Amino acid sequence: MVRLRSSRFITLAARAWLTALWVYLLIVPMASLGLVSGPRTFMVPLAIFALSASLPWFWLRAVVAVIVPLGYVDVYWREAPSVWTGVWPVSKTVWSQGVGLLHGLPMQDPLQTFLFLWLLLFVYWLVVFASRHTALWVFYNMLSVAGLSVLDANTSIHPNIPLVVMMVLFLLVLGINHFDVIATPSSGRTAVRFFTPLLALLGVMLGIAVALPKSQSTWANPLLTGPGGSDSTAVRMVGYQLNDERLGGSFVGNDTPVLTLTSPQPTYLRGQTLSTYTGKGWVSASLTAADVQQQRVGQPISKFSISAFHQLPTQTFQQTVTLESNAVNTTRLLGGYAISKVVRLPGLYGGQFVEDLVQANIRAPQLSAHQSYSVVTKELESPYSVLANDETPFRAEAAKIPAAVRANDLQLPATLPKRVAALAKQITASAHATSEYDMVDSLVSYLQSHEVYQTTDIPVPGPNEDYVDQFLFQTHRGYCNNFSSALAVMLRTLGVPTRWVTGYAVSAGTETAPGHSDEYMVTNDDAHAWVEVYFPDYGWIPFDPTPNFQIPFAAASASTSPIPGTTSQPPANATKPATTPGGAKTPSGASGANPPGSDTSGHTPGLRGGWLMLVAVVTALVLAGAIVVYYRFYRRGFGLRRLASRPGKEPQWAVREVCEFLLSQMRRRYRLGRGTTLRELWPALRQCDVKLEEFETWLKTVEGVLYGGAGLDENASEFVREKALDWLQRASRSGRRQDSPIDDIETNL
Repeated sequence: MVRLRSSRFITLAARAWLTALWVYLLIVPMASLGLVSGPRTFMVPLAIFALSASLPWFWLRAVVAVIVPLGYVDVYWREAPSVWTGVWPVSKTVWSQGVGLLHGLPMQDPLQTFLFLWLLLFVYWLVVFASRHTALWVFYNMLSVAGLSVLDANTSIHPNIPLVVMMVLFLLVLGINHFDVIATPSSGRTAVRFFTPLLALLGVMLGIAVALPKSQSTWANPLLTGPGGSDSTAVRMVGYQLNDERLGGSFVGNDTPVLTLTSPQPTYLRGQTLSTYTGKGWVSASLTAADVQQQRVGQPISKFSISAFHQLPTQTFQQTVTLESNAVNTTRLLGGYAISKVVRLPGLYGGQFVEDLVQANIRAPQLSAHQSYSVVTKELESPYSVLANDETPFRAEAAKIPAAVRANDLQLPATLPKRVAALAKQITASAHATSEYDMVDSLVSYLQSHEVYQTTDIPVPGPNEDYVDQFLFQTHRGYCNNFSSALAVMLRTLGVPTRWVTGYAVSAGTETAPGHSDEYMVTNDDAHAWVEVYFPDYGWIPFDPTPNFQIPFAAASASTSPIPGTTSQPPANATKPATTPGGAKTPSGASGANPPGSDTSGHTPGLRGGWLMLVAVVTALVLAGAIVVYYRFYRRGFGLRRLASRPGKEPQWAVREVCEFLLSQMRRRYRLGRGTTLRELWPALRQCDVKLEEFETWLKTVEGVLYGGAGLDENASEFVREKALDWLQRASRSGRRQDSPIDDIETNL
């Protein structure tokens, strides 16, 4: 008995932890889509949910449902000596924000993340319930696999690992369910004999799947406007966005105003900086806890020199950015070249935000139209004359590059064609460029004189094509994404660290009115991309290789410095280019700032999909919950009423139907095996305060009819029905629920 009771506990715990992993596998692709950020931070709450589900105490699960979301919010949004000292202030904040939400105020953190944790808990319990019912478990997995397959086939996100692991979990849970059916008190080693071949079979299947060759996809992506590959000419809308994983394609202009910059001088608005080139686009470098630094509004940003510049003339002034549209993604704070202080920023919890020290990105909340923030920025006076006069050979300077910069900003994909590096070497050699500045200048001049600026008829790289290689050797046409990516990648092949920057190109031509020289109206057409190059003695310096574009440095000496690449003439058809086309589709949900170490993917933990996604999730969960309620309560109550309303049926048929219904309901409530007999119901009924003499009389009557062919008068038939109905009602009211009452069998009827 003890051995079987122990195996039941093990299967209960196994289901709890396997389903927690199953839910986490759904969060990972959601994070890739930008709907959720910081997926790894949800591992701890899911682990606590699984631990509570492994134990038989329902009160513990209720406590977990309240404490865990508050504790999560406390850890990631509040500085407190411990979780317990911070939970109470956080709970008051969540309550006050909830009241404000009912009065029409916008949702913000920590309330948003708290609600998301509740939704996550609700989904987890639905999956746990489904794992105990084979048909429902199969349905959930079919639905999830179908969704992930659509995501894999029609987007740049390929959740291959979640799909494979989800299938393994699916089979394991099916095995556990079958084991519960066949397990008996006398089968001491049933678990070992059952699960050993199951695990071995799964291992062999996975090994074969990994070893089999994989061919390229046969069908084109049906969601792309163009067919893809070298001849693709997909046309999208211009705009600033944060997802630059897949570059390429044509775009059309869009002069819709998106924000207003109030500044004594026009500056490029630096938004997101990325360090990892994939061959198709740019993504964030992998970050660790040491790579992010918590900052506070109103205080100078610490470690500012790591991501800025030194030994160069600068000017410092304040800027205010006012949003004119909800389409602007502000989760990477837009500002001048080097923000040294955030003066005012709405939507923060506790006035705290986070800076990415590797790429110098400032994480911020998602703001809405008509909201504004202010920053102090440190702007360079044109540094090119100083850099041009420094003739130190780059080979001598390369040894000064910090290890962290080498690790992140010299990265290149293994698939990069060798001719890209050969071309870069040839260009610099032909220009007799030995200093770092001369190397940059020669490449900028080459790009502006050999490649054509164009926004139409721009291809998307095919499966076996590199974005930069395609631009340099095949199409020879493109816009800012092409020019800036080509410069960044070619410099990296020469050992020069670079970063790829996106934002807005603000110039004197964007002034709102002649009398308002400190206000600049920024539109979608002003979205732009450029490059930052690391100079060991000077820091990160911006360069813009796109023809007809010049960075508006601080005005003091901007006219005295040479502009890299000015030997070329801008193309006659040049218009203001943009960052990755399609930026208007960027998710616009709120995303509060988080402390160091809370996220290694470069995002703030929490939900970022906006109210539309939140409403869709809540609606789906409410419907699923309604189905569960119907299945577990209404359907059972209907069965009880049906059982009590059939006194006129033929007695033998009525007894058989009563027994079948009683067995099905007791098996479901007490998780009994399918082979459970009427006699084996006694341990469960005993917990419902059923008397032994009453059960023996009922059982003797029923077995006589079913197996002995005995007759049954109307009074006996009514007795059978009434007792079964009474027992089911007692079981329904009983708060005690055993994993397997058969474990405690002591009476052999």
